[in-house]
Amino acid sequence: MVQKPDLWSLIQDLKKSDKALQKRSFTLIKRICEKEPDVLAPYFDEFIGLLKSDYHRMRWGSMQILNLITEFALEKTYKNLSVLEETAQTGGIVEKDQWVSILIQLGKKKDYYPHTFPLLLEQIWHAPTNQYPTYMEKATQIVQKEDHEILMHILKSRWDEETTGAKKARIERVLKKLSSLG
Repeated sequence: MVQKPDLWSLIQDLKKSDKALQKRSFTLIKRICEKEPDVLAPYFDEFIGLLKSDYHRMRWGSMQILNLITEFALEKTYKNLSVLEETAQTGGIVEKDQWVSILIQLGKKKDYYPHTFPLLLEQIWHAPTNQYPTYMEKATQIVQKEDHEILMHILKSRWDEETTGAKKARIERVLKKLSSLG
């Protein structure tokens, strides 16, 4: 296990102007986080702060870390939904993918589902054509019986956007799963 002072030094390196140093630090932090995400949970606020960076790599790297530590910082994540949502809305596909994963993690918890599921629906509705089938599949992990029809409506509304057989097959599997809930 990496000692916290080492982590703190790596996190502080992210705030320096040297982009190569930032990249190396993110790589190391991500490796640590993938093995022991709980050790980074105490630094949640540092990564939230990095979402304000003008450097795109900093924002999407921070979203990746925040996604990995969400299960160890559920309350803090929930309290920062507006910051995370803003980052996803103004960011690229990496930020949006991480946002969806964060919403799924929170949505698995009964107390957070009523607020996070509508945010997830919004992401699915506005997702690029190549992303919404993946988001739909993830949503089936948490959708509750009373919400399955809304998800089916979005899926059917976007049906004509898909042209590839593989994605249509994925969507059909999601529809079948959702139909079984009703």
